[in-house]
Amino acid sequence: MENWSEIALNVTICGLAIVFGALIMLVILISLFGKIMDAINKKSRASAAVPTQTSTPAPAPAPTPAAQADDGELIAVISAAVSAMYDGSGKQFTIRSVRPARRAGERPAWAAAGLRDNTRSF
Repeated sequence: MENWSEIALNVTICGLAIVFGALIMLVILISLFGKIMDAINKKSRASAAVPTQTSTPAPAPAPTPAAQADDGELIAVISAAVSAMYDGSGKQFTIRSVRPARRAGERPAWAAAGLRDNTRSF
């Protein structure tokens, strides 16, 4: 009868060989799938690159004065809201400029939310 330590060593070696063999097979399989998908994408790009009919793109429409009027209306609404907020306090205010409220070095709100969701602890 074999020694228990020899049996344990044989089982350990066989287990490691099976695990690493399976990992190597997975790497090969995934790389093959990648090559297959690259070939499919190249074929679809080649077929999409051939134009069926040449046409000139339509020129972009010029900005309308209504968009500028909307900005003026937005500024008026914001100044009315600030005026209503300061109504009873006796403070005076003046709107000097209107620009986005993003500080230098900060991410946009959606980018910050995505970063927060993807880096939080599980």
